[in-house]
Amino acid sequence: MITVTRVEPRQRVVREPRVKVSARPLTRVRDADAAHPWALPILLLLLPMFGQTFYYLVEFPIPYALSKGWPFVVLPLSLYALFVYHLPYKALFALLLAYTIGVAPLLGMIYFGNGLIDLLTTTIKIRPFTYYFGFAALLAWLRPSAQTITTRLHHPGRRTYILMWVLWLVVPLDWYISDPALGKLLMFEYGRGYRASTCRCCSA
Repeated sequence: MITVTRVEPRQRVVREPRVKVSARPLTRVRDADAAHPWALPILLLLLPMFGQTFYYLVEFPIPYALSKGWPFVVLPLSLYALFVYHLPYKALFALLLAYTIGVAPLLGMIYFGNGLIDLLTTTIKIRPFTYYFGFAALLAWLRPSAQTITTRLHHPGRRTYILMWVLWLVVPLDWYISDPALGKLLMFEYGRGYRASTCRCCSA
């Protein structure tokens, strides 16, 4: 007698890949909800300093003096961002700062006999270059939302630009001055004509 036994096909065992589970708790990514509650007022208050709005306006002595010393006020923020944050073109900015603030004035002292006062005065226009780091640290601390930056912060800039054109159109010509030591908000220059400006980089 012949007995036929049915043999089931051997099933293939599929093993799931091992997933390594870290014992450290995951840190939730901070989003717009984690923004500083006073982010917008603080930015609106400090943007004129970072934007050099009063950097040349001697008509306003207190904001003018504060604007000149603002690079030193935010120096801790600039140094913190320089050594901690991974910013775009960080090495390039650091190299340019080292040359313009350190190497170039030192060469002036060696080859042209400039003194310490000359060294400090020649770097006045270069110091705001440090705002690249200082403002980055401020944004990292305040963590404003993308909507705050793209919408609400644009309005003061537009209003300032419109205000400059309004002043240029309606202010009487006898209000303009030619001596930059007396003021630079409303100036008349032979080569540039009548202009109203908050700084040399934005004039109408």
